Amino acid sequence: MGLLLESWTQAAAVLACWDRPSPDVRSGLLVLLAAVRDTRLVAPVPEGAVVTHDVLVVRDLGNTFLVAGESTVDGSTVLEAGQVTLALRPAEQVPGAGPATIPADEPSAEREGP
Repeated sequence: MGLLLESWTQAAAVLACWDRPSPDVRSGLLVLLAAVRDTRLVAPVPEGAVVTHDVLVVRDLGNTFLVAGESTVDGSTVLEAGQVTLALRPAEQVPGAGPATIPADEPSAEREGP
């Protein structure tokens, strides 16, 4: 269920950010998963199946969204998402989400040379 819920939640995050895209997540808005309620796996998803996610914005509170919906495979429900809360927050307010820095004594694939 974890991967299916993650996939559905990513679709919900895209919908929540639709009108305010953030091209650089290190300096723009991050979508945080705040809460999941009344969500259940209805049926297993066969390997290689095409999953369709339906997401409904139940309430838009500005930078917090209540969303719900379902995931289906060939028209049959496989996941019911009762209520999921997403919070949009500036990256600089989220610990560890700011611009990445590499200490000088740590090797990195980003640096050239030996």
